[in-house]
Amino acid sequence: MTTIKPLIKYVKKAAEQATREQFKVKRNFKNDGSVITHIDKELNEYLSKAISSLYPEANLITEESPKIFDNSRDYCFVVDPIDGTDSYSQGMPGWCIAVGLLEKGEPIAGIIYAPLWGGKNGTFIYSDINGPIYINGEKMVIDEIADASLPDKEIQIAIASKTHQIFNFSSFKGKVRVIGSTIIKIVAPLIHNAIGGSIIPKCCIWDIAAAHAIAKKAGLKFLYFNGANVNYSKLYDRSIIEDVIICGHEKVCEIIKNNFIKIDPN
Repeated sequence: MTTIKPLIKYVKKAAEQATREQFKVKRNFKNDGSVITHIDKELNEYLSKAISSLYPEANLITEESPKIFDNSRDYCFVVDPIDGTDSYSQGMPGWCIAVGLLEKGEPIAGIIYAPLWGGKNGTFIYSDINGPIYINGEKMVIDEIADASLPDKEIQIAIASKTHQIFNFSSFKGKVRVIGSTIIKIVAPLIHNAIGGSIIPKCCIWDIAAAHAIAKKAGLKFLYFNGANVNYSKLYDRSIIEDVIICGHEKVCEIIKNNFIKIDPN
């Protein structure tokens, strides 16, 4: 496999449909309490068919349709038809469509499209196998991402809506931002010049694979709060991540570890 570029047109078409339908959808709930809409299911099927047709040699993991995983295959596509469904279903802009590619468990490429986030035409981020990162068609210059040299009080961190239930972060001097989509949180330092990192609690492989590939190429740290690397082989069975993930500049990751104190559930 040499490129995922043929998938771009499918992701963009999926985003067009999702945008058209956003204000018509009805919220439903899965057994785990998370929100789902008919668009999640339709785009899941659409993108799955496209990937299976173009790359029959690869495994495919999607949020909405469990499949048998073949360990003998080197490549695995990971699809989130709509990341941030709760935000999407309420008419908010913090959602995106994402396709990531793993090679032997390592994230190597990704396509992320948040059509209503960041500007008139949204934010489209793409990095091919062995290729640079492009944001809205422009090649990203690595040293232009969010400035980690900012004073602590000016650094912003993207967090999830329930982060306050996991951490006490009253000592953190900067600001926090709740975005909606886990994937947008991870790549936020590439989009917004004051956001230096993110905290990612409870999620699954489709919530992180595409964004991890992009973050890694941008030189951002991406690891569990305990310092361990994310082992994707443990997530192929659709398990929830084993610990909170932190992502960002090295300095920001240290700030997070020093200022976000886990709350004892007992």
